[in-house]
Amino acid sequence: MNWKQILSNLSTQEFAEFSLIFNQETIRRNQSNSADSVCHIASNGDIVWLDNKGRFHKIGGPAIEYVNGSREYYHHGLRHNLDGPAVIHSDGYKEYWVNGKFLREEDFNKVYAN
Repeated sequence: MNWKQILSNLSTQEFAEFSLIFNQETIRRNQSNSADSVCHIASNGDIVWLDNKGRFHKIGGPAIEYVNGSREYYHHGLRHNLDGPAVIHSDGYKEYWVNGKFLREEDFNKVYAN
């Protein structure tokens, strides 16, 4: 069972308590590590990372992870991923973005593929 399945089985009260504890621990951990993003869990189970200005942001992983499996990578509010697609939809469709600009997969691979 993955974490999304576990969260979906929690009652509303259990989820609220988990979210509060998780967010407090994440904030504490990020403050101690001088990290530049904080994790939030929406009531539906979506996970969102925000920078100190409230923009989607996470280094090394998706800034938004939807319960349906879709993922979006952001760097300080701009869709961005130099390592592959910046948006991966739950149906497998991929979008390539660099610094907030959409690229066709072929163009991305010409410039950024290893």
